[in-house]
Amino acid sequence: MAISEKDFETLSNNVSELRRSLSQSKAAARRLFLALLLISLAALGWSIHVGNKVNAIEDDLSNNWRRSVAQLASPKSPAQLQAAVTSLRAQIETAKAQGTPPDQEKAAAYSRALSRALKANPTLPGAWNTAIQMVDYRFAPETQSVASLPNCLNTPLNQAANAASSQQPQPIPAAPASGVGEGVHPQQQGETLTVQNCRLALDDANFGSSNAAKILANAASRDPKAGYSVLEMSNAYITYSGGALIPIREIHFRICSFNIEPTIEALDERQQSIVSQLLEAEETNGTLQLSDVK
Repeated sequence: MAISEKDFETLSNNVSELRRSLSQSKAAARRLFLALLLISLAALGWSIHVGNKVNAIEDDLSNNWRRSVAQLASPKSPAQLQAAVTSLRAQIETAKAQGTPPDQEKAAAYSRALSRALKANPTLPGAWNTAIQMVDYRFAPETQSVASLPNCLNTPLNQAANAASSQQPQPIPAAPASGVGEGVHPQQQGETLTVQNCRLALDDANFGSSNAAKILANAASRDPKAGYSVLEMSNAYITYSGGALIPIREIHFRICSFNIEPTIEALDERQQSIVSQLLEAEETNGTLQLSDVK
């Protein structure tokens, strides 16, 4: 069947219209694609920008404590040092209130810097009490049941002190394998006492009547040269309230916790010595020299 000229013209117009529509659709699609591409590139650029900002902020925060440590150890002015001490105490008090455990790397760095600051400025207002706060925070006990621990100076002795009254050297009993409060025994003719899982007050006023005092007295009666007493402690809770120190010359501690009572008055030489040594001690072990503390 032949197509009339009119029908052919109509068909041609429809084809032309369809071609224009397709062309317009392709152009719109290209524009849409370009727009989406630009938006994606802009979003990617913004993400990179934000990421860089976040990283810069995190780096600044991570390095902020190092700057604070540097200001304590090597302040540019007395005002900067005083501000650093005040800031450190606020940080410790906030962490304690929030129950945040210490970051031992940071705490050790702050402790060493604070110790250096105190050596150069022993009368700096508030610095010693900040040091006490640092020691108590850094060496805080992991449990609150430390009050129920037995007194290290009165733990079971396997009758070693009484047997020594004959003034003859006695066999050194073996340390028990376990047991809370057990393990006080004389070593090296009574010069060293070993204790574990107990509590000790460095200014215990009842030391003279303790089992540890009896051991040391018996050791001295056997050998007057055995006067340098050493206390080896592990997993113990050690406190100090500022009183007269027990007559122990040296304490070796391992995995122990400490509590130094703060004071509103200036710290005397005994308190300063104890705090200074603990500021510079390692986290898990250290030594307290008491022989030269008056």
